[in-house]
Parts: sequence; structure tokens; C-alpha cells
Amino acid sequence: MKEKMNLQSYRHVINKIIKCWVQFSLTTRMVFSKTLTKVDYETIQKMLELECKMLLEVFPEQFSGLPNLHINRHIVAHAKTYGTALNTSVSVKEMVHRIHKGVQDIQFKHIIGQSIQNIVNNDVALRPLLNSWYIISSLLPKIYDEDDIEKANIITCIPEIMDINVRLKWNKYQRNQENFTIGKHLNGYLSNELANAYAEYYNDRGAMINSKVEFYNNISYVVKEDDCFVDVQLNVGDIVDVFEEGETEESYAIIKGIFTHERSRKLHAFVIFDWFEKIGENSMLKCPKYRLQAPEETQWNRVFPISLIDHNPRVHFVHDCNGDCNNDKHDFTNRYYLKNMYYYLAV
Repeated sequence: MKEKMNLQSYRHVINKIIKCWVQFSLTTRMVFSKTLTKVDYETIQKMLELECKMLLEVFPEQFSGLPNLHINRHIVAHAKTYGTALNTSVSVKEMVHRIHKGVQDIQFKHIIGQSIQNIVNNDVALRPLLNSWYIISSLLPKIYDEDDIEKANIITCIPEIMDINVRLKWNKYQRNQENFTIGKHLNGYLSNELANAYAEYYNDRGAMINSKVEFYNNISYVVKEDDCFVDVQLNVGDIVDVFEEGETEESYAIIKGIFTHERSRKLHAFVIFDWFEKIGENSMLKCPKYRLQAPEETQWNRVFPISLIDHNPRVHFVHDCNGDCNNDKHDFTNRYYLKNMYYYLAV
């Protein structure tokens, strides 16, 4: 491959393969968009053409003449006809593929898989993306035993959120590990944050007489949107996108805590965030790069009512690993992450 493409070193070969994979992944994500505009059709067409060019350049023997590439020419027309490319008839494509294979005997080699495997084993930045680039466990619904549900009448600041349930109460060790509380009472910093949340979202500026709270691993609730109902489930460790009024783009945060607090004889639910700060982009992977702010340095509020999140987690971040990370353990003193731009739902 190095000689065929007239490249100077094997590192250049790896970079070529990575760029090819990135283009393929971004194109796939775009094709599987649930909604498409006229501009999107034009963008997809250009991306498909570039993908085809790169695949034939990097893997000419494996992809030349394949119907898999030929069908790319028809995806945009199919999407315009049926609304999105999700409706593409796989059975028709496979029928054509079988006919083609009957005429032309193509011997598939394992060079692509072997090449990618070698890259994964040696590239610490790419490995976590390839390990789980399309889905993560936190984006799948979790099933809990009914015995784990805390029976309580929990409310929040808007009536559109209902049927709130919390699960898996934290024990003393878990509370102490996160350093959110002194005993069962919020520490002074978070207590002030909670007071600010009541003032901003509840219009309640009363004194914080009670700071006792209970922490949980999971919370679920139902959000009413027009005539629809959305079941939302959040877990500690989930990454969520937040869009507040007055902001021009989405912000991202990881849920570090879920807790309930009693005020005026009513139980309210809140979350604690650690925020991601955008610092640039990984030019090779074409993924935005973020830094997870440490609690002691953040200038943004961390305590919010659950009403701020009206949907399930739908973004995926991966640790931007360095040499101190391995397959089993990340070095979390390195607070840099990449937003996975290849994530999509293939329906």
C-alpha cells in the first residue's frame, strides 16, 4: 500500500486509512439522518463521491467494481423519493449484489480488517472511538427491579414533567466519595447552588433552612410535549446536551449526582453537572475536542432541576487517551475528551 500510493512512511499509510474511515463514518451518519433538507441532499452527494474516491484510492483491489459503491450513486435519488435514505431497499440491493457475484468471482481479502486492527492496537486516540463509536450502554434503556424504586411523590418546577421515580439510593461510602455532602446535608458550596436553582427556576428566594438530601444513581420521569409523552431515564455518569435560553449553541455536561430535596413539605429532584468546555478540534478525526472542567475551577452553575433535561441522553463522548491509558483503565487526570461525531441510530 505504501508503494502503490507513493507514501513516504507507514505512518502516512495509517493516516490515509484513518482519513478514509473518518470519511466513511461521517458519510454514514449523514445518510442515516432522520430528516434531510435540499442542502443536505447536496452535501450527502458530495460526501458519497469523496467516500468512493477515498475507498478506491486506499483499497482499490477490494472495492473496485463492487455494487456496494455503485449503489451510493442512487442513495440521494432514493432519499428524495422516499423522504430519507432509511427507506433504501436492502433486499433489492442484495439481489443485485448476488447477480453481480455470480458473474464476477470476487475474492475478499482480510487486508482491511487487519489494517484497522493494527491501527486500533497502536493508536491510543483512535482506539476508544472504534471500540464504541456507534453506541454505548448509557444510551440504551436500563432495566431495574421494582424493589429498587423509591416510593415518593417527587415534583419539579414545571407541570409538564410527571411520574418522577428515583432508584438505587447512595450509601454513606458513595456520598463521601463524591464529597457532595457533610453527613446527609449538602456542603456549603452546593447548598448555595441549590438556593440559586430555587430562585431562578422556582422563583423561590426563601432561606435554605433544610439542606438534607438523598442521592440516587437513577431517575426516570415522563415529559409531556404537546400531545406526546416522552419517557426519560437518566443515570449518574450520563452525558447530556443542554440548551438554555439566550445561548446560541448546545452545551454538554456529565451527570455527577442525582438528588432529592424537601422544601415546603414537597420533594424536588435535582442533578449536579460537571461541564465540558470546548477547546478546539482533532483535525485527523474531525471531532470537537473538549476539556471536562474540574468542580473547583468551573464558573458555571452545577445544580439544576431535572426540568432542564427533557430528553434521553443522545450524545457520546470518548476519553482522549494519552500514553497513561490502557484498554482496562483511563487516566482521568487527563480531562480531555472528544465528542463522537460518528454516532448515529441506524433504524
